[in-house]
Amino acid sequence: MNNLDYSLLRGRITLLACILIVCALLLWFSFSQLSKQRQILASTQSNINNAEEEINHLSNLVSLFENYNADYKKYETKGFLGEEQRLSWIETLENTANSLGLNTVSYTHLTLPTIYSV
Repeated sequence: MNNLDYSLLRGRITLLACILIVCALLLWFSFSQLSKQRQILASTQSNINNAEEEINHLSNLVSLFENYNADYKKYETKGFLGEEQRLSWIETLENTANSLGLNTVSYTHLTLPTIYSV
């Protein structure tokens, strides 16, 4: 009744242990890779969120530009904005002053304070 072959049983148990060790290592490696991929996913999602915020900011700037561009063009056609024509203004003032007999008209250059925005 006790005709068990212990060498065959030992070989099968050793093979089972080796297979279990290899499976455990593969399982550990899989979870390690899964953790790394989740970190990459979180980083990528953060980058996407930052890009979306930047796109929204730029979209708001474009809409602001479009809103004020029409008014700017209107003022530019009226002559309030655009290239300065100081020389022609001075010549016109001098001609007008001379034609009216006002010889004491003088020109003084004024500088406006600069406002910096951050």
